[in-house]
Amino acid sequence: MRTRGWVLWLGLAALGCDGGGGADAGIDAAASDAGGDDAGGADAGGLDAAASDAAAGDAGDVCAGATLDEPCTAEGAYCGGPCTDPCSFCNIITCSGGTWTRLEVFPAPCFDCGDARRCVTGEQHCVRQYSDIGGEPDTFDCADNPMSCRGADATCPCLEATLTFDECVAPNAGEVEIRYFGG
Repeated sequence: MRTRGWVLWLGLAALGCDGGGGADAGIDAAASDAGGDDAGGADAGGLDAAASDAAAGDAGDVCAGATLDEPCTAEGAYCGGPCTDPCSFCNIITCSGGTWTRLEVFPAPCFDCGDARRCVTGEQHCVRQYSDIGGEPDTFDCADNPMSCRGADATCPCLEATLTFDECVAPNAGEVEIRYFGG
């Protein structure tokens, strides 16, 4: 199930999920969230309305009156997003079968990278740059793995073949941190 959610997230991300902007109709899919499967109902923040250009034309016309479970005529249009964080839930509503329907995309499996970042397991690695300046914190960032080092191949030995770094650790499968020492 998580794999399909990740694939759906990629599809929505490729569309930009917001489809190019639009009128802010105040639609907040997170507010209508029943909460069942998403870690206590927590979502990736408020999602304001926008619509897909492919199906809708003027986003303001489509999303201005978009209401969950109400009739719609722009089949395939969607309002909500943008879906920019693969590690968080994403909520949109879409015109499907003549009715505005809620679509919640589950997050990809992710791991912590420092205190403030999360990297996609098996797709990205955590980059830790140790500080050699007293009082300055280490820095953390996520970077995409080379194509040959994704999924089950997201390992230190695979990354060592294509990247240069000082140290590599992988405490769990697909959760790789490469380290650069200061100085």
